[in-house]
Amino acid sequence: MSTFDEIPFEVFINAILPCLSAVDVGRLAQANTMWRDFAGESIVWKSLYLRLTPAKILDTSVHIGPRSVRLRDRHREYIILRNTGKSTTVYRPGRPFTPESTFRCTDSTWFLNNSWCCGCMPQDLKSTLKSWREVRTDGIDSDEFQRVGIYGGDRDTRPYCEYVNSKWVEYNREKGLSTINLCQNPDHYAIDTLGTLEDCKKKRSFKKATLIILEKEPKAELAKATREKKAKLRRLEKARQAIRELELQCLEAEEKETQAKKVMESIKTGISLA
Repeated sequence: MSTFDEIPFEVFINAILPCLSAVDVGRLAQANTMWRDFAGESIVWKSLYLRLTPAKILDTSVHIGPRSVRLRDRHREYIILRNTGKSTTVYRPGRPFTPESTFRCTDSTWFLNNSWCCGCMPQDLKSTLKSWREVRTDGIDSDEFQRVGIYGGDRDTRPYCEYVNSKWVEYNREKGLSTINLCQNPDHYAIDTLGTLEDCKKKRSFKKATLIILEKEPKAELAKATREKKAKLRRLEKARQAIRELELQCLEAEEKETQAKKVMESIKTGISLA
């Protein structure tokens, strides 16, 4: 039975690292010297850095879909292994709502809600789309796509794909988003094809750059808490000063009261002796 220390580095990078945070990697580095060396690799911190860096979807970015539905390209993986000797995971590129990804859909409901990467489309846009019954112009009053192929198991979804994608393009254009890569979820793209900070290639240490990003928010929170503390201390000092002044006023009032009592007593005494 294999132990945790026998996990290959490629498996750690491709399968385990995406589930770990920078803090987890730091703790893993304390396990033993092997994991310390693993956690110190530049590729590990580059992955963490890119995950924390705001990613920009470019027209050239490669869409591979959500993690749960990605399809591995075994042929390309074999070619890379044969040419470089390195084992790596490669996913097939693809876009939602294409004839190739929807040819098994029977109707527009299945098309919009159960096809490959249907979740890439914003729900507010999806709720405004018409059904295939409302869009089709062949005179048939049915929401089912026409059967095609030798055995009739495939469906012709091309006209509906064109309609859906045209509405998606309009939606993105109105919001100033890409009209080439319609999906706007960076997690659905190959990370090395996304646009990140311009100085990404100039980073000498991705570990230092990652730690700077991780410390940025706590530092901002600390600065905010410090400012709030100073403001409350100023208010507290003002309140204490007001209390001290009020105490002095109470003592003065008490002294005046005592003097008034003495005057009153002397008057009473003088009247009683008259």
